[in-house]
Amino acid sequence: MAQASSSRTYFIGGNWKCNLNRKEVIDLCKGLASTDTSKVEVLVAPVALHLALASELLSKTKIHVSSQNVSATQKGAYTGEIAPDQLVDYDIKWSIIGHSERRSIYHETDAVVQAKVKNALKHGLSVKFFIFIIVCLGETKAERDAKKVQEVCLGQLKAIVGGIEKNQWDQVVIAYEPVWAIGTGDVCGAKEAQEVCQLLRFAKILYYVCSNINFLKDNVSGPVANATRILYGGSVKADNALELIQQPDIDGFLVGGASLKVDSFGGIIKACQQASS
Repeated sequence: MAQASSSRTYFIGGNWKCNLNRKEVIDLCKGLASTDTSKVEVLVAPVALHLALASELLSKTKIHVSSQNVSATQKGAYTGEIAPDQLVDYDIKWSIIGHSERRSIYHETDAVVQAKVKNALKHGLSVKFFIFIIVCLGETKAERDAKKVQEVCLGQLKAIVGGIEKNQWDQVVIAYEPVWAIGTGDVCGAKEAQEVCQLLRFAKILYYVCSNINFLKDNVSGPVANATRILYGGSVKADNALELIQQPDIDGFLVGGASLKVDSFGGIIKACQQASS
């Protein structure tokens, strides 16, 4: 059985998506630099153009700076791509992979997500320069209405797991983001979010999945299940964060719109700090 979420450090990621200009990035980073982030782990993901700027502005803090995407390929004739070792070269050690907008708008399949996971994780140039990843999954409204949440999420999880070696799980955070809740204001209820995150908590489904789907058997163990952090994402705000974070299998959030303002993002951070006390 999975341990209580308090045994894992809460993680709050801010996905800025394709928002903010240079001045807005500077103002936001200055505000975040003065925000208390004790007891939790915090990450922000600006557009690629702003990665170096945000990294410099947050260099004296413990806030991670992440790419929103990473290539499935290496350096070479791949116009518009950023290879994992190029991120590492700029001291960017995190990337989001498989966000629903990448899947739906840019037609990234589970196979593409798996290729990106493999490529990112295998290019830690040394122990000091690992790339860490947040891998996203979640169902659409039509899939939820058709009662296919388990089928869809476990299918996406299968692809993710296929790209991760046994010794790489400490570099992985998983984000459950129901597509129908992203940017809609229609947040998933705490009970419903907990049910899916519990499903994804490998230790609780390990033997079930091994006997029926046969993809976790050689990749996931009880200790990995207990240590892997699972985030919720989808219209998270300061006023619903506390109820969500109190669920035992929710270890933090991947936040969109609310991460673009210091007050709202800070409120979510405070909710997680309160729950960790």
